[in-house]
Amino acid sequence: GTLNVVDDNKTINITANMDIEYEFIKGLRASNSFSFNYFTQATDNFKPSELNNNSNQLYSYYDRKNTLYNRTRLAYVTTFADKHTINAAVFAELNSTDFRADAMRLVSTPNDQISGPIGYDWYNSRGGTLNNLNELRTASLATSFSYNYDLKYVVDLSYRIDGSSTNGPEAGSSLNPSIGLRWNFNRENFMQDFTWLDYSSI
Repeated sequence: GTLNVVDDNKTINITANMDIEYEFIKGLRASNSFSFNYFTQATDNFKPSELNNNSNQLYSYYDRKNTLYNRTRLAYVTTFADKHTINAAVFAELNSTDFRADAMRLVSTPNDQISGPIGYDWYNSRGGTLNNLNELRTASLATSFSYNYDLKYVVDLSYRIDGSSTNGPEAGSSLNPSIGLRWNFNRENFMQDFTWLDYSSI
């Protein structure tokens, strides 16, 4: 009847994931990781006039969020002469997220059986897209190289290029190089008498 408050809430969440990996030759692998998520929720609330100070009210809310991620990678690992190990890789990464929410409040519709926008109190009613609208796109390209000798001496090199829609068209991409050096001195001969020490490195 007209004295019932209508309060409908709906939520939908759809997720998809796919991971593929293929080894062309020993040590050379190509892989792709893809994921997609769609999330939406909606609310419809109607208060009849007799339960709302003689002025019925309709509130409607709807939002949606899409998230997409994809990473493609080519990697090569090899060991030779039993002590030399090389690990090299290159990958591309894409990330996309967008969010939008809309809300509407109608006050004083013609009667408690008609909840549409015909004949409402325009002064007290509100509606539109909310100010938390968000859209983000990022694209990255990176390469890495690692060498270690007998698990004692390790060199790690990487270079990454990141572009983001938040930077603007004139900002370009950020360049991020890195260098890492590590000495696992617990594997040196002079450390073998220190049986109480399992691992140590600089």
